[in-house]
Amino acid sequence: MKKFITILCFMCSGLLFTACEDDVEIETGEATNITMRSANVSCRIVSSEVNLSGADCGVLYSKSKGTVEDGAGAEAKSDDFDGKTFSAALIFTTTTDYEKPGTKIYYRGYVQVGNDTYYGNVRSLYTGSN
Repeated sequence: MKKFITILCFMCSGLLFTACEDDVEIETGEATNITMRSANVSCRIVSSEVNLSGADCGVLYSKSKGTVEDGAGAEAKSDDFDGKTFSAALIFTTTTDYEKPGTKIYYRGYVQVGNDTYYGNVRSLYTGSN
């Protein structure tokens, strides 16, 4: 019986810590208006347990999926965050490699609140022709 109570207490404490975790769920949208040098990406907040007032948001992008998965890459900041949606213009002129039609680019939305950063799903696009 003592072992059962110990296991039950351990499981309940695990649920308590999980329930207290703050989270922001972001849906990274499909890229639109894709050219050889740019694309537009819209994202939306699916759910949030965090106060998002004063949050910074945007889209990270790179030719390397691992770079974007690690929360790095080029940053396209958004200036139209309304608390539920935001968009950003990705500009591919930072290196000559981006200027080739058909270059695969990985991207994901992010929201930064204080010292915490939350990321959306990783998507990809192919740059278009000019």
